[in-house]
Amino acid sequence: MNCTEARRMVTPYVKHELDDREMEQFLDHVEHCKDCMEELDIYFTMYQALELLESGKHQEYNFSKMLQENIRDTRRRIFGRKVFRVLHTVLIFLAEILLIFTVITGFEMRRGEIEHTIFERAILMFRRPAGLQQEEEPETEEEATEDLPEEETDNIRRI
Repeated sequence: MNCTEARRMVTPYVKHELDDREMEQFLDHVEHCKDCMEELDIYFTMYQALELLESGKHQEYNFSKMLQENIRDTRRRIFGRKVFRVLHTVLIFLAEILLIFTVITGFEMRRGEIEHTIFERAILMFRRPAGLQQEEEPETEEEATEDLPEEETDNIRRI
C-alpha cells in the first residue's frame, strides 16, 4: 500500500468503515510510515475530540495514547476473527468427515456387510469388560502353544 491509498483510508478507519483485510493493510502501512501515522493521529484526535464535545464530557485526554490503544485493539479483533475463521473451517471439515463416515456406515449396514456401525465398532474397540485384567504375555514357547491343538503347535514350531 502506498501513502496515497493509506491517506484515503484514514477517515474510513477512524469511522470503523474498513473491512479486516483493508484495515490490516492500512495498519501495516501506517505503523511503518511516519507521515501517514501523523495524519491518522490528527484525524483521530479531531474525531475523538468532536465526539467528546458532543457527549458533554470536558476532561483532558491523551489522544495519542488513545490512538495506540485503538490500533492495538483493532489488531486483536482482526486476529480473533482470523482464529475464528480457521476454527470454523476446521469444524466444518470435521463435520463433513463425520457425515461421510455415517453415510458409508449406513450403506454398509443396509447391504449387511457389517454387524455394527462405525461408532459401535469404536466403542467395542476401546471398551474393556470390568473385572478383566490384561493378559500377560507368555514367557516361553510352550506356554504360548499350550492351549492349541497338537497339529498347530507342530506347525508353529517348524516356523
